[in-house]
Amino acid sequence: MDKRRYMIKYVLFLFLCVFYWSNQNNKLIINDLYTYKKDSLQLKNLHASPIKNYIEKKINANKKIKIICFGNSITNGYKVGKNTTVVNSYPLVLQKLLQKKYKNDSILVIKEGKNGRRIDQALLYLPQIIAQKPDVVIIELGINDAYSNFSSDFFNEKMAIIVQKLKQKKIEIIIASPTPILMPYNTKVWKITKGLYQFCKENKISFVNLYEKVSQLAQQKNLTMQTILPDNIHFADEYYAYLSAIIFDYLYEN
Repeated sequence: MDKRRYMIKYVLFLFLCVFYWSNQNNKLIINDLYTYKKDSLQLKNLHASPIKNYIEKKINANKKIKIICFGNSITNGYKVGKNTTVVNSYPLVLQKLLQKKYKNDSILVIKEGKNGRRIDQALLYLPQIIAQKPDVVIIELGINDAYSNFSSDFFNEKMAIIVQKLKQKKIEIIIASPTPILMPYNTKVWKITKGLYQFCKENKISFVNLYEKVSQLAQQKNLTMQTILPDNIHFADEYYAYLSAIIFDYLYEN
């Protein structure tokens, strides 16, 4: 009987320790998000007008527009807890927003997201993106690279190659920062975000800061970050569409 009581107390002690550690860890990460916010505000969205003007020029000439959203599980719309994707992934909702704005069904937004995709894998897959002859490619990568052993310099080098190859084909480019995560790797995600911003600024490439906007969402909607990112990485079903609104506003509120 004494042994049984001891085991119960021991298990309860372990549970409380894990709960406390998890709670403190999440507090630190959430505090990091708000710490980054001040710095993030300096990472302004860049060069939206050239993309918007390009799209409108094509539409005014009665030409079709093909946009490819190229990224990882965030682009794919990974459904938390299921081996499937959400109904309203951000590429699908972005297509609806653009078609509605221009009253034009010839605007096509294609989802090319893959769970777990890193920058090196994206580079290998790039010929299949180019083969589809897109007008615009929106690149969203970085979270899985934060988990890898690759350095942020390695990430930047591969991104530069991707951009160069797309430019050679006269494809317009938008680089979207990775979205925040509620894990210690978020520090590296933020480092990648800053590196992307600097790269885009130096090379006059369109850049949209998803990191900042998603970090603000909790405050704006009076939500916890865990509500938005239930597994600490991926969005709850209803919040993927928010990414499309960020990109749409990026194009048309500047």
